[in-house]
Amino acid sequence: MEYDPSNDQWKVSHKISTLMGGSTEEMKKEYIVSELMSNIQYLNVQNEQELIIQTNIGEYVRLERFEVSAPEPVTRNIFS
Repeated sequence: MEYDPSNDQWKVSHKISTLMGGSTEEMKKEYIVSELMSNIQYLNVQNEQELIIQTNIGEYVRLERFEVSAPEPVTRNIFS
């Protein structure tokens, strides 16, 4: 993605789609993400926790940072 400050817009270039295999559900998800990326007009980060994406067709997407705690270490002897 490239940002153009002269018109305050983002441009997606050279995106590659794999739409050549996988389940129907996976291909549908890939298409949705591809369309979203193709139409991004504006990105805004709020409180370092949310990414707001606005498309040039009036859609908004809000992505929220979610952190998962690391699992407890396993320290058992596998040879006993």
